[in-house]
Amino acid sequence: MKLHCLHCGIEYDNAYCPSAPDATPEDGDLSACFHCGGLSMHTVVDGVLGFRLLTDDEFKAVMADPYVVEVLAERAKVAGGW
Repeated sequence: MKLHCLHCGIEYDNAYCPSAPDATPEDGDLSACFHCGGLSMHTVVDGVLGFRLLTDDEFKAVMADPYVVEVLAERAKVAGGW
């Protein structure tokens, strides 16, 4: 199964965790699209890893995390904007 960003539709060909480069995505992990910066949550449904949109409360909590904001800012520098 191919994973696609829920915000811009781009197909993901890999995942990378800046704080744990050898990690693989798991249920409940946050995902930021390198292409558009959209945030999603990894989720497992019927044994298959996919994405879901964050709830409003999850989004607020995530954006209050300085590390997440730093990662998104660095992504924006490299990718050319938010």
